[in-house]
Amino acid sequence: MSPPARSAAAIILAAGEARRFGTQKLLAPLGGRPLVQHVIDVANASPLAEVVLVVGADADVLLTRVRPGRARSRPACARSVTSTPRSCSSATCPA
Repeated sequence: MSPPARSAAAIILAAGEARRFGTQKLLAPLGGRPLVQHVIDVANASPLAEVVLVVGADADVLLTRVRPGRARSRPACARSVTSTPRSCSSATCPA
């Protein structure tokens, strides 16, 4: 068995187009705050070494409606959410 990791990071995938939902579901209100804000707040309060917020569709609107705290936003490089982490870690993706 491998030893435990010395550090861990959170990657919050917030790059979806919300086509089926009709509006940007990450900004849907829940308890008076955007849904994604709850995820950001929990990640920021955790002992994780790094928090990355991957944004794509409606990134400008999303980033004006949330408080990222220590989470760094990063543009999604691929159209497929499943390929976003791999694509954004490549040298061709803008930081």
